[in-house]
Amino acid sequence: MFREITIHPPLPCVYHDCDGQATVAIAYEVSEHEWRMVPTCERHTVSILQRKKELSDATRQ
Repeated sequence: MFREITIHPPLPCVYHDCDGQATVAIAYEVSEHEWRMVPTCERHTVSILQRKKELSDATRQ
């Protein structure tokens, strides 16, 4: 389970060699009581969400 959340003020994107500012973060469930947050710029958020969708589609088949 994961969700996209808006963050303010922006944080640096976590991707190596990316100088973008993260205005969104991908929050994902680690356990029943713990979530982790990965700040990513808009360009990298799209690729993460696309990869997660592909993985979930593949596991359903």
